[in-house]
Amino acid sequence: MKPELARVLKGACSLLLDFDGPVCSIFANYTAAAVSSELRGILSKFHAPLPDSATEESDALEILRWIASLAHPVLTHEVEDALRAAEIRAVGTAAPTPGAQEPLSAARERGWPVAIVSWALAKCLIPGKPVWWHAEMTHVVPGQGGRGRT
Repeated sequence: MKPELARVLKGACSLLLDFDGPVCSIFANYTAAAVSSELRGILSKFHAPLPDSATEESDALEILRWIASLAHPVLTHEVEDALRAAEIRAVGTAAPTPGAQEPLSAARERGWPVAIVSWALAKCLIPGKPVWWHAEMTHVVPGQGGRGRT
């Protein structure tokens, strides 16, 4: 085990990791820029104007925030649904973060519980079932905080 990881884990009894970044790169193969472009394409169906600042925006959440500011619920919901579908597709093509297995293995060797959280919807964590991540998952705790419609 690398000395810095040993130092971070010293005195711990469980491990909490964020899915996107520490465990994998969700948009490594299906890029956020491609998703943003797809979301901008939805605007043409509604003849919604796009400000210059959003034309080159690569952050899909910024595109969604801008669209939500238009106070056009149908458009906002369509873009939100498209973003959710894109997140689910992206998880299926996610690339493991180099070195991510080391803290997971260390926790398993110590018998610690491991929780992996995500800003994406909980259902995004299952469909692609990347073998490197799901292989030792024993259960999923459903739930959602943050963004999303009810």
